[in-house]
Amino acid sequence: PRSCVSPACLRSASRVSPECPHRPWSPARTPQMSPNAPKCPQPMGEGRKAVEEGAWSLPSRRMRRGFPGDVTARSRRRSWGAMAPGRVRISFPRHAPTLLDSLNRLRLQGKFCDVAIHAGGRVFAAHGSVLAAASPFFHDKLLLHAGPRLALPPAVDASAFEGLLELIYCGRLTVATEALPGHLLVASALQMWHVVERCSQILKELEGDGAGQGHGGALAS
Repeated sequence: PRSCVSPACLRSASRVSPECPHRPWSPARTPQMSPNAPKCPQPMGEGRKAVEEGAWSLPSRRMRRGFPGDVTARSRRRSWGAMAPGRVRISFPRHAPTLLDSLNRLRLQGKFCDVAIHAGGRVFAAHGSVLAAASPFFHDKLLLHAGPRLALPPAVDASAFEGLLELIYCGRLTVATEALPGHLLVASALQMWHVVERCSQILKELEGDGAGQGHGGALAS
């Protein structure tokens, strides 16, 4: 289907035949033009004459709206990121995850660690800047506490904290289903609200699945 962007045709749309190629396109309109249809009141110009003769076609609505097929739109988007002459901007998408992986290896090797976290009778070495960037709790504690030793509240489970420490450095959390509530509580204590939200969502989904299975079992019995 084709549509016209001519202001004259848009103004006279109510007086134009439904088969006119200058009428705005609608799903009810057939793409083919009837040979007996009344002619459009728009004066016959070279552009319209070329369209009717099949020399070229008007751009479709999809192309005009900047969909991926629109080469002009893609070029315009690329030009927005252009810098001043003589300078280029190069992106490295893998830089951030690679940097976190390197920091995690340094943590596991005990290199350049400046903070010792005491939780549940265990000690975890870590980098203070990484902890402060990931957790508002650690940010405030490290800002006010100058020493390298930092003790967490007794209610914090050591295994749950170990999982969240891996999450801080790696961006992933591997945990047993039954241990998920404990991780949620520790994440709440560390003020890692995005982790709390995600864990709560997973728990609700698991509860819904369990309720559905239990309901199905009652019906089966």
